[in-house]
This record gives sequence, C-alpha cells and structure tokens, in this order.
Amino acid sequence: MRPATIVLVVLILLAAVWLVLVNPALRHTATPSQPAKPLAPKPAEVQAAEAFLEAWSKGDSASVYSMLSARMKELVTEEQYAAQMAEMKISAPTIIAHTETAPAAFVIAKFTATQPAGSAPVQGASILLKPEQGDWKVALLMTMDKVAQKYEDLRIAPGKDKGWVVTYQDEKGQVGTTMLPEL
Repeated sequence: MRPATIVLVVLILLAAVWLVLVNPALRHTATPSQPAKPLAPKPAEVQAAEAFLEAWSKGDSASVYSMLSARMKELVTEEQYAAQMAEMKISAPTIIAHTETAPAAFVIAKFTATQPAGSAPVQGASILLKPEQGDWKVALLMTMDKVAQKYEDLRIAPGKDKGWVVTYQDEKGQVGTTMLPEL
C-alpha cells in the first residue's frame, strides 16, 4: 500500500472516531427507560372485571347489574343489588391477579371501601366470571377483609364434583385454596 493511501485511511478513521466520540449529534446517549408495553391487550375477563368495578365505584347500579350473570340475576333483583352497593361504596379499584380456564375466570381486586359502622372491613373482592352470550359476566362476588400483596401461581380448575377450585400462593409462601359453587 502506498504511503498516501495509508495516510488517507488513517485520516478517514480519525474523522469517523471524532464524529462518533466528539460530535454530540451522532453520539448515542442513554435515555430513561420506558415502561414495557404489553404484547397483547388485557384479557377480556380482566376488562369485564375492571368495567364492573369501575361502574360500582361510580355508583352506577344499572351498569353493574347488567354485568351480572343470568344466574346471579335470578338470585337478586336490580333494586336489591343497588341497595347492597349503596351500603358499601368503593374507590380506586385495581386488579391485582387473574386467571382463566375455558369456561370460567377468577379475578382478585383491591379497593378502598366505605361501609356502615360496625361492618367488617373490606379491602377487596374475588370475582368469578363466566362467558355468557359472548361476554364475560360476573357469576359470583366475594368481598375480602384482607388482600395479599401478591398471588403467585393463581389457578382455577373444575372441582371434583361441581363448581371450581381456586389455588394460589401468597407473599408469605402460604398456599390458599378456595372452593367456589357451580356457576
């Protein structure tokens, strides 16, 4: 290689290094990390539970009642359900865990609840949902006086005879099992 070519190559390399290291417009600067975006939208059963809880927090008993399963509507009238909602107002509902199997889903939510004096404290609810005419409907709502910080390995499976078995492990490593009635 001729000396003039070597000098030219060295100058080009020095210019490239200068552009990358010195020129701020070309230097890669670290930016604060952005929260990861979910790869898929929220599951339909979670969206249904969120809509149910949001309507409850707004005191919209007609919307809440419309999200109940046909079986729940057989057990309680809209007026009775509205009266129950009026006794316990909720705010800041947040879904903290969920699981689903083919014909059922189970969602755990925490929220702030205000209710009549002398009532047991409520920190959240477990919601059993089932698909009905293409939508997830609330088949059972159980209030919870204590909500764990996390629920690992949350699962729902058909019960031995009928109904559902929900299992999970809480933040203390304790395994919980809940038996739920037939939908």
